[in-house]
Amino acid sequence: MPSIVTSSAETRSLLELVISGVAEQLPDLEYIESKYWGAFKNPATHRNVVYIQPTKKQIRVHTRVPLTFDKVLEATSASKAWAKTCPSLFRVRSEFDVEKAVSLIVGSYNYDLALK
Repeated sequence: MPSIVTSSAETRSLLELVISGVAEQLPDLEYIESKYWGAFKNPATHRNVVYIQPTKKQIRVHTRVPLTFDKVLEATSASKAWAKTCPSLFRVRSEFDVEKAVSLIVGSYNYDLALK
């Protein structure tokens, strides 16, 4: 798997934990990666349900769920077009955040299915 250029060894390790956690719960959800971003793609809708942006110190998880979905979410700082697709953001800063990130990704997947 190529490494996202903005990530560090620490965030790459956290990302691997998130990817494996999601794979355990949603084995059909596809993970794709580019030079700067990762995404989880719903095979049923052919839409990306979550965008992942690893940096040196954290992983920004952009989800399709509304901010009201969970109190840990914050509004995305992305452009209007992006914010319409993925309005909420969760930051993974340590292993303690991995379980919450996985549950938000699962929630985003289920939310995307409901939009069909």
